[in-house]
Amino acid sequence: MEIKLTEEELNKLAELVADKLKDKIAELINKQDEVLSFTEACSYLKCPSSWLYKAVSQGKVPHIKAGKYLKFRKSELDSWLKRRSK
Repeated sequence: MEIKLTEEELNKLAELVADKLKDKIAELINKQDEVLSFTEACSYLKCPSSWLYKAVSQGKVPHIKAGKYLKFRKSELDSWLKRRSK
């Protein structure tokens, strides 16, 4: 089966695809910069809370201390995981 498109239709299709890709890329960037709570970080790293507390106290895992709360940037956790996997 062959589909024939005019140049105008092809350009319109290309614009629609480009718009969808831009939205998806923006969504992925926002997710990567997401800030996780302690519980969310444990879930994301698939580790027990006791391990994460210990790793944080030893300065092994990148984190943000916001008052009495620990926060984690997802992008920093991803980078940290990549460095550890080498």
